[in-house]
Amino acid sequence: MDVTTKANTSYLGNSFFAKHPSTLYALDWANPLLREHIHVYPEVSGPISEAWQAGKWVKEVDLDELSPMWADWDNRSL
Repeated sequence: MDVTTKANTSYLGNSFFAKHPSTLYALDWANPLLREHIHVYPEVSGPISEAWQAGKWVKEVDLDELSPMWADWDNRSL
């Protein structure tokens, strides 16, 4: 994986360094300490307290645009 830092200059002339976002996402997914905190699927629960419980994920986003998932509606103990 190419984890290089690229030098950039803003429109105001400020210099800064950054890594490509896709590289950062890949590193996050590969890190087992961080991966357990990434929520891929929406959660249908009581009061909304987290972003992944929000109605946009559950009701507004087309199912074809969400991550594939499986639900066992007969066995709710999982």
